[in-house]
Amino acid sequence: DILTPNLTEFCLLYQASYEELLRQTAGDTEALAQELLSIYRHARSAEAVSATDDRSSTDEAQTVIVTGIPSLNRSTGEKEMVNLILNQAGIIGRSSTRRHGAEVSEQGTSYSGTGDLFAAIVLCDLLRGRKIADAVRLATVFLSRSVADTVREETDRNGGIHFETHLSMLLPEAVPPTRPGDLL
Repeated sequence: DILTPNLTEFCLLYQASYEELLRQTAGDTEALAQELLSIYRHARSAEAVSATDDRSSTDEAQTVIVTGIPSLNRSTGEKEMVNLILNQAGIIGRSSTRRHGAEVSEQGTSYSGTGDLFAAIVLCDLLRGRKIADAVRLATVFLSRSVADTVREETDRNGGIHFETHLSMLLPEAVPPTRPGDLL
């Protein structure tokens, strides 16, 4: 199982307060990541206790990719969006828009359809046999570039994003391997 909620959806799924989570972590992405992991593990433990069959949701293979986490890069002071890959073992990967050269115009800006595109790219790459960290990196790069084009074109946030010019990135022969430093 792979879930791809954004931060708000994660809070709804795991019955956590969005406002409290942001207040407690005060913009510290590392603290937020650890808190998300704690919430996830607590929810998984509760599911294990209430499981009634062998195919329960306690399967430790379940992975949650929390997308679009607004962040401030401590070393550069620049805004970025972070995607975290969590499972029962911990934080198994991370990818950010800043690492891929995309400008995040405003914290909180979002565009219709980005979550669907993200999930589709990750699923397609996994079906091709790639590792989840590589799939998340590709989706992050693809969406970062597409959103940057959309911002430049001043498209309304409900109009979707300009992804068509970047579709060649998704061809199997075009997908570069993950470089050291792209993900944790």
